[in-house]
Amino acid sequence: MPWGDPSVLAPHTLELANSGVKLGALYTQNWCAPSRGALLTGRYPQHSGYTKGGDGNDTGALETRWELIPKVLKRAGYRTVGVGKWHLGYPTTQHLPEKRGIIPRELVSYTCELSKP
Repeated sequence: MPWGDPSVLAPHTLELANSGVKLGALYTQNWCAPSRGALLTGRYPQHSGYTKGGDGNDTGALETRWELIPKVLKRAGYRTVGVGKWHLGYPTTQHLPEKRGIIPRELVSYTCELSKP
């Protein structure tokens, strides 16, 4: 980012950062699934209990006790759709995306809807 490395030319990003918050240190997991779980739950992976992979061979899953953001948005009247891959576990049907508030739309799409009807 330009505020950490002046050789990076990103004037619009710098303008946004100057009018907001600059995050100087970011942390993520070495697998994509825990980060995805964190985004959907609003909890760090170590707090959601999902710190492993999710490559399809993983027997773990993001616990169903966590309500995911799509379900909260649906209650507020929004429509949601899954974009990309799930990889947050499939041990039971309760763990499937459609049971967690996400309309799968094959979970492979290049567009995303987030609108109130």
